[in-house]
Amino acid sequence: MKKILTIDGGGIRGVLPARILHEIEKRTKKPIAELFDLIAGTSTGGILALCLTKPDSKGNPRYKALDILKLYEEEGKKIFKKSPWKSTMSVGV
Repeated sequence: MKKILTIDGGGIRGVLPARILHEIEKRTKKPIAELFDLIAGTSTGGILALCLTKPDSKGNPRYKALDILKLYEEEGKKIFKKSPWKSTMSVGV
């Protein structure tokens, strides 16, 4: 049986799957890339998928979910800032 992980998009909300994936890595003591046969995502989920599967020089996953979570928490507002137009269109949402 093949194990497939798909990660949804949603901009800064990518912090939520990053937290969940970090918890999975903590509990299993394994990188996400070793737990799934295929990892894919849309938008920010695709960024997570790429980071979790990018190999280092030894072929091991270069990033852990915690690395990505920290990136989202520290730089998320800069990376995913809303344009004035989008802010105007989402008033009250």
